[in-house]
Amino acid sequence: MNLETTAHNFTAWLADVTLQSTLILAAAGVIVMLRPRMAAARRHFLLAVSLMAAPVLMLCGGLAPAWHPFGEATPTVRVTLPEVPTMRTTIYPDGRQIESPVSSSKAAEVTAKPPSPPALALPLIWLAGIGIGLLGLGKAAIDLRRLRRAASAESDARLLSLFREAQRLLNVALPDAALLRGSKCTVPMTWGWRHCTVLLPGEATDWSDARLRLVLRHELAHIARGDVLVTFLTTVSALLLWFHPLAWLTWRACNLAREQACDDLALRHAESSREDFADELLSAVTDLGGFRRCILPLALAMAASPRARALKRRLAGILDEARERDPWPESQRTIMIIGAVASAFALSGLTACRTVGHAAGRSSTAQVQIATKVIEITTKGDSTPLSDMGLSVGDGAGLQMIGTHDEKAIAELVKKLSRKKGVELLSAPSVTTKNKHMAKVEVVREFTFPSEFDPPKLQYNPPTLAGAKGSALKLAPGQSISATPTTPTAFEMRPVGVRMEVTPETMRDGSIDLEVEPELTEFEGFKNWGEPIKASVAGADGKVREVTLSENKIEQPLFSTRKIRTSVSLPDGHAVILGGLIRADVNDKTKEQLKRHVFFIVQAKVLRP
Repeated sequence: MNLETTAHNFTAWLADVTLQSTLILAAAGVIVMLRPRMAAARRHFLLAVSLMAAPVLMLCGGLAPAWHPFGEATPTVRVTLPEVPTMRTTIYPDGRQIESPVSSSKAAEVTAKPPSPPALALPLIWLAGIGIGLLGLGKAAIDLRRLRRAASAESDARLLSLFREAQRLLNVALPDAALLRGSKCTVPMTWGWRHCTVLLPGEATDWSDARLRLVLRHELAHIARGDVLVTFLTTVSALLLWFHPLAWLTWRACNLAREQACDDLALRHAESSREDFADELLSAVTDLGGFRRCILPLALAMAASPRARALKRRLAGILDEARERDPWPESQRTIMIIGAVASAFALSGLTACRTVGHAAGRSSTAQVQIATKVIEITTKGDSTPLSDMGLSVGDGAGLQMIGTHDEKAIAELVKKLSRKKGVELLSAPSVTTKNKHMAKVEVVREFTFPSEFDPPKLQYNPPTLAGAKGSALKLAPGQSISATPTTPTAFEMRPVGVRMEVTPETMRDGSIDLEVEPELTEFEGFKNWGEPIKASVAGADGKVREVTLSENKIEQPLFSTRKIRTSVSLPDGHAVILGGLIRADVNDKTKEQLKRHVFFIVQAKVLRP
């Protein structure tokens, strides 16, 4: 796959993820809008889960079964218009006008959709946006480290007492060292999910007990709810969809719901009324100074929503007695998370922007039909029926790629060949395989031959020899000698005939990349590798005779194999022709040269539902 195709595939995948995320975020937004009095903790949970579905969609895009709600996109079709004569008019000074025809040929390209923008730039822009966001998070981490170094552990007994009291109420266990106070801090804030830290401004010692209780319970509510980690994950999820306005709207609504949920949790343990709690919150947020937004994804500040509209919503939520305030039980949240992950996995198979059978440029579910024809042609002289039909065939022996043709041209070629003498269709097998899966076609016979042998043996009857004279064996009266030739003990099988391996790969533009490896194996005859078993035997008259005890033939077959491996890109339904000269013999009687050619026609076609 080239770089441009990869970029197109990536763009189509990102477009599908955007559509899938839009469906999930819109569904969560509709639920929140239909239930305006939903508890802030439940609203925050629902919005956070919808945001964190984006990474799940991206990870599962190639794992879930693909489905296309709008049908298959129309592939690009190239149409060549016939030659149309036009007239050119020439005017001479004497007033004569002469018209002459001018030939012109036009080519029109019909596409299913308008040309897309440069595909390579889109992935780079997307990655650049994520990189800028990650740099912002890195800077936030550095700023938090500087704030921590500039702060000191709280030593005021009143602040520590109220800090421990808030921990008991919210069921949070933190050491006293987790409470810091610094002059560079202008608002209370909390960060960290393994080692939690609560940072107060330097003037916190001058605050009243009511304000300190409100601030500490609100900040510890973030820790009790695990808001720091959830906010970090939702921020990263929003960064993955940084170009999507709905993702940032959901992220802001999620952060507002988080603050309202902490207000509800702090209100639940407050000794004052709703009105007094709202007055104290308004006074605290109004008196607090500004804050740096760059550190908010990693640190949660109490004054994170100082704008009038957001603060009005927080105060309205506190004063609304009919509003729900209890979060979902732990078991129910677990079931909802499992259901959300399963729904995101199923939705990740949506391929509205990728074509069915060619999703992301290539598809592992497409079915490709491979139709082959093996043709043997015996000719006299130098010409072949293929060269007579305009197909170039090389002079050398062996297999070669001859050309590619459409389905109509192949059918016409086979029809013409069937009328020629010396043309034989050996086989025409067809097989269907999955995209990017190898298909094997074999038209062979199994040739079995011995591969291991026991050596020959001499046998004497009776076994006792009368004696020997030099190299000659002297047999006793009535004694004989025999030999057991070489005996096969193991066998092998060799397929003889046509074998072909074809691997299709469908491409984004509708073409098919085809890897073809045809192999032709022929039996050439036998060769005897054995030698006769002979013995020199002295007869009764004393004369030595050489006797052949066994021919001891060890005949092994000889095979010739010719194969070629090539890759070719074909339009859907087209075929490639491979083949060439296999053998050239001379007829002993007529002295004519006979040439044997074998040709493979391999056609690939995508099967569409």
